[in-house]
Amino acid sequence: MLTATAGTWGSAVESPISSRWDESLLNCELHDVSIESNDMRRAWQEMGKKYLLRCNLYADVISDSDSTMFSFKKKITTGKELIQAFLGSYPEYTYTQSPETGIIWIHRKIIPFKSVLPQKVSVKAAALQIPMYQGIFEPLIRLLASGYPIGISYPLGMSPEKYNSSSVFNYYVDLPAGEYTFRDILDFCCVQNPNQVFAFTPYVTRNHEVLIEGTPLDLSYRNPVAPPRALAIAYWEMEVGKTTDDVPSYGEIVSALADSSPQIRTKALRFLELTAQNYDRNDLLRTKTVDDLRKADWAMLGLKSITFSPDSNFEMFTDEHVPWVIQSISNMVEIDPGLALLVSMELAREKKEPSFIDCVAGHKFTEAEIAVIKPDVYRIARVSKLVRDKLVQMTFDAPELSPASLRDLENTNLFSLVPREKN
Repeated sequence: MLTATAGTWGSAVESPISSRWDESLLNCELHDVSIESNDMRRAWQEMGKKYLLRCNLYADVISDSDSTMFSFKKKITTGKELIQAFLGSYPEYTYTQSPETGIIWIHRKIIPFKSVLPQKVSVKAAALQIPMYQGIFEPLIRLLASGYPIGISYPLGMSPEKYNSSSVFNYYVDLPAGEYTFRDILDFCCVQNPNQVFAFTPYVTRNHEVLIEGTPLDLSYRNPVAPPRALAIAYWEMEVGKTTDDVPSYGEIVSALADSSPQIRTKALRFLELTAQNYDRNDLLRTKTVDDLRKADWAMLGLKSITFSPDSNFEMFTDEHVPWVIQSISNMVEIDPGLALLVSMELAREKKEPSFIDCVAGHKFTEAEIAVIKPDVYRIARVSKLVRDKLVQMTFDAPELSPASLRDLENTNLFSLVPREKN
C-alpha cells in the first residue's frame, strides 16, 4: 500500500502517483497487430515498442519455455487480449495491474505481486526533478544490491556511463516522501514517462551465479515511415487535449509546450519522445511574431531538457547571440516573467556567468508566477550550483524557492533502506 496522500504529494510535488493512460491500456483498441518471436523477452519488447503496450517485466528464473514461439496476428484487438495471448505462450507468467499506480507488471504466477521487488526504502523528504537514472535507478541498484540477497546488476553491454550520458533515461522525476518498495519507486518513474519500461531478467555469471539484471528501456519506435502509434495519440488526447486532426499539429504542440500548466508542458514533451520520428523538432523553433517567440523560447527550453543529459555541455546560446538574448529577456519580463527567469538561468548555466540572472532582478515574482515555473526552476537549479547560489541571493514570495528549499536541491542521498523486519 502506498502511504503518500494527495495532500502530502501536492504540498511539494504536482505530479500524480497514478497514470490514467496506463489504467486504460487493457481496454485500448489496437489495429493491424503482428508479432512473431521465439523469445519471450523479444516478444515482450515488440508489444511495447511497436504498439506501446507498456508492461514492466519481472522474470527471476531461466526457463526452457522462454524460447517458445509466440505468434499473434489480428486486425483489431485490445491490450488485454494481446497480453493474454502472450501469456498463453508463456503460461508460467501472469500480469498484475497495480491498483495504486495503474502500471502493469508481468511476473511468474508463483510469485505474488507483493513479492516483486519488495525491498522497502525510505524517501525522507519529497524530491523534485530528479534525473531518473543518475538520481533514482542507479542509487537504488547500489543500495539494494548491497543490502539484500537478491543480485541486481547493470545490464550487459550497457555501462553505467552510457546510461548516465543519455537524456532518454535521465528524464526528470518527482518523488513523494514516505516508505516505498523498489517496485513502487519504479512505478512512479513510469507514471511520469510513458516512454519508460523496466525489465528484470536472470543471467548466469562466469562463476555460475544467477543474478537479476535490472534494465531500464525506452519504447521509442524508430520506423521512419510509420505514423504515430495509436496509443501515443491516445496519450496526447488523455493527458494534453483533443486534437483538431488525426494527429497533433506543430501549432498544437508548441502551444502545449508554452502552456501555463507545468503538467501540460511535461506531457507534451513526453509525447514528443513517443513520436520522435514523426516531428522535426527544428520546426517547433521557427518564429514569426512576438507570441511565437515566447512559445519558441518555451519549446527551446523543453527540447533541451529531453535532448541532452543533465551533464551535457551543449550550449543553446552562442556567444554572438548573447546580447540579443539579454535584450529578449528584458522584453520578456513584461510578457512572461517566469519564462524570462528560466531563459536567464539557462544562459547563466551555459556561460557560467551568474550576473545574467540580474536581467530579471527588478521583477518581484509572485507565488502564482513561481507556480508556473517551479519544476523548471528546480530542474535547472538542481544541476547547476552556480545558478543555485545566485537564486539564493534573490527574494521570492514562494516558500518553495526559499534559500533553505534551494539548498535542499544539493542533496543527492535520497534513499535509505528500511529495516527488514518492517518490509
